[in-house]
Amino acid sequence: MTPFHAIRQPPNVSEAVKQLREAAAAKKCWQCGCLRNSLRAMGEAFPASRCPAELDEAVQQARARMAEEKYDCLGCEVCFPAVAVNALGVEGEACSAKPPAQREGWPPLPGSYNVLRWQAPVAVCTLTDESLAKSIAASAGPEVAIVGTMQTENLGIERLIQNTLANPNIRFLIVCGADSRQAIGHLPGGSLVALAKVGVDEQMRVLGAPGQRPVLRNLHREAVEHFRKTVQVLELIGVNRCCTEHEPC
Repeated sequence: MTPFHAIRQPPNVSEAVKQLREAAAAKKCWQCGCLRNSLRAMGEAFPASRCPAELDEAVQQARARMAEEKYDCLGCEVCFPAVAVNALGVEGEACSAKPPAQREGWPPLPGSYNVLRWQAPVAVCTLTDESLAKSIAASAGPEVAIVGTMQTENLGIERLIQNTLANPNIRFLIVCGADSRQAIGHLPGGSLVALAKVGVDEQMRVLGAPGQRPVLRNLHREAVEHFRKTVQVLELIGVNRCCTEHEPC
């Protein structure tokens, strides 16, 4: 059986070394789960016996800078650890894919969102655009239940599905804003739209998703299919302005 942290393409070691050195120099990376998860994935794909010396040196330098983890992922425009993983062709997570703890009430999972009305039928996801989410939340009509952002094509989609299904009143999900994490390869919006259209395979990988790692490891297939049957996803990726009463988002 092929391990999850397998190598899917010829590795670009020099690029990975460059990005790891950037991560080692960037204080924001030291306490981020992206660096921790990336180094673990690289270690599984490149054990000591077959790790190039230059890469091993960069890995050790980055490990020496790691501090106690304070956040899973900052959603940076360029995530040095993730770019390094991509350069090596490693099939593994850089940003966290750990399931978050659930809590009482709705939504059950934490995230970057504004809860407006429990009984409303519409949810809005503005992807990586936080300012758009704030604008929509401030001007939303009575039909909007929740407005939030989504950064990743794995844990982000998992949280969105679970929070949406936890409110049986929600029947529509508008996906808008910028799907802009192309340097990292997240593309959560395109991956979510692909899930709505096609679904997942037996390994819980979103079929036809453009994201690098669209594997929903913390969801059951039944939950995905229930989401696809009960919630209509309306794609408006790239739209970055608020709705008005005369003009839909």
